[in-house]
Amino acid sequence: MTATELIQRVKVRLNRLDTSFNADMRNEEVLLYINSALQSLVNKIYNGRIDNAASVDALSIYLSTLKVLEGETPLTNNGVSLEDVLVFIGAEVYVSIGEFSAWVPGVEGIKGISIAERESNPFTKSTVDNPTYDLLNNKCIFVSEGFTCTKVKREFIKKPEEILESSTVDFRFLNELEEEATTLILENIQDPRISSQPQISKS
Repeated sequence: MTATELIQRVKVRLNRLDTSFNADMRNEEVLLYINSALQSLVNKIYNGRIDNAASVDALSIYLSTLKVLEGETPLTNNGVSLEDVLVFIGAEVYVSIGEFSAWVPGVEGIKGISIAERESNPFTKSTVDNPTYDLLNNKCIFVSEGFTCTKVKREFIKKPEEILESSTVDFRFLNELEEEATTLILENIQDPRISSQPQISKS
């Protein structure tokens, strides 16, 4: 199936709901929602939020093609870009203090508190044997005081390849993708019929 055909199928779903707004929707607008829907489905299957067995199987296979266990990547200003990352799973970071250097696995991010609050708390403070990171401005930034972090090995789910109007789409979960794109469009315009939309998963 071509991406143009997929766009038309989403428009057909909208027409079946008697939604008048979609007559003016350009193909490129619908395609934006389709790409957002693809990322949404990947997030849902990763977080176990899809219940239909057939959907789970098809999406799990697709998810496996997006998982990346990266080799060594140098840090710049204690950070590394997340431009290609949809879901950041974890990291192993190379630390140095004095003559000691080693890879530290299972590095965790601390959420919900500021860096100042975290670093003043001995239980959450970033240390050479338990470094932490923040996800800020599309970067993973490691917090280090008294030691250095120089390189990282990331584990993540990469962003799906963008679907273009010239693309061919052969996903085994096209029906779910159409449903998700339709739902996102209706949510965006706050259409009351969203409550009657078929749901792929329970949030």
